[in-house]
Amino acid sequence: MEIFLVLFNRFVGINVFAGILELALRAGIYFGTMFLIGGLTREDLGLLKSLVKK
Repeated sequence: MEIFLVLFNRFVGINVFAGILELALRAGIYFGTMFLIGGLTREDLGLLKSLVKK
């Protein structure tokens, strides 16, 4: 997935929308990986949800 993001950055000109999209994809990959390897608990997900709701 990281290869996709690097290629996306290389072929798509960076503007505000592409930057936000890339940041969201990277955050999703990070949190997904942390959840899968057990570094993120359900309590952490609850805190993240409350942060997003605000």
